[in-house]
Amino acid sequence: MSHAPMGPDGVPELRTAAQTADPLEIAALEDIAQLDAVIKEMSTAASSSGCSYIRIVGK
Repeated sequence: MSHAPMGPDGVPELRTAAQTADPLEIAALEDIAQLDAVIKEMSTAASSSGCSYIRIVGK
């Protein structure tokens, strides 16, 4: 499951004109998409190794 807003083609995209003009919104969307990819990879690696629980600890 992605936390980024997804476009019809399954690619994360900003939803409003104001968001597309805001560099912070653009950077945030890119960060969310990258985190989604990391979480997906960690989940895949954990399930293939037999782990059923992943704990992500922030700073």
